[in-house]
Amino acid sequence: MLKSNVGWSTEADSYMSGKTAAQKAVVDLVQTKVAFLYTSVENNIENVLEGAKSELGTAPIVGCTSSGGIIVPDGYISSENGFAGILALGDPELTVGVAGSKKGKTARQTGRDVALKAMEKAGTKNVPSYFYMVASPGEEEEYLKGIEDVVGRVPFFGGSAADNTVSGEWKIFTNDEIFSDGVAVAFFYTGKKMANVYTGAYHETTNSGIITSIKGKRTLVEIDNMPAMKKYSEWTGKKLKDMEGRKSFSSNDFSTSRS
Repeated sequence: MLKSNVGWSTEADSYMSGKTAAQKAVVDLVQTKVAFLYTSVENNIENVLEGAKSELGTAPIVGCTSSGGIIVPDGYISSENGFAGILALGDPELTVGVAGSKKGKTARQTGRDVALKAMEKAGTKNVPSYFYMVASPGEEEEYLKGIEDVVGRVPFFGGSAADNTVSGEWKIFTNDEIFSDGVAVAFFYTGKKMANVYTGAYHETTNSGIITSIKGKRTLVEIDNMPAMKKYSEWTGKKLKDMEGRKSFSSNDFSTSRS
C-alpha cells in the first residue's frame, strides 16, 4: 500500500492556505513523490501553489480548482475564504511523472504530447501502471484518446476542473503551469495496487434509452427518436413547460448514475 497523507486549510491568506495544507500532508512521509492539490477559484492560485511548494520542495504537483469545496477524512471542507487541500503520496518504490499543458492545436494531440512528457519526467519510455488525468470540461474524452494513443488501455482515475458557477473560471495546474483549457496527468510506476472510490450523490435509475440524435459532440437532441426534453419529462414526472428554457438541472431533477 502506498503511504499517503491529507492536509487542508481555509486560511484567508492564499499563500498560507497552500503552505498549511502542505505541512499537514507531508507528515510522516520520508519522500513525497506526488502531491494532488485542489483549491477554490476564490483563492489566488499562484499564491496557493507558492505556499505549497515552500513545503513540498521539488515534489511534483498536479491538481485543479474544485466547485464549492472538497471532501477529506475530516469531512466536507468549504469556506468564504476559499480552501486548499492536498493528498501527498510517498513510497520508496514509487516513481511518478507529472506533466500538463494548455490545449494546443487539438485536444487529442495535446493528450499525446502530455503523455510523452510525463514519461520523460519519470525517466522512462515504459507504459505506466496507472495514471491520473484532470482536464478542462468539454473535451475530456479527446484528451484521454490522445493519452491512450501513447500508452494504450491503462487504468486511470481523475476528472474535470470546476468552478462555483460553471462559467469557465476553473484552473488546472502543475508546479510551474496554470491554465484554464488543457490537461494534466500523473503517470504512476509501481508494483503496488491502487483502489479508487468516487461518489457524486446520484443513484441508479431504471430509466434508460438510446441516444438517437446529437448536435455537435455534447448536445443531446433525441433519445429513442423522441425529443430529449420530452423523454426527460416522462422519466422525471415534470411538466415539459416547467423544464423549457433551463440551461442546467440540479441533482433533484434527475436520479441518474454517473461514471
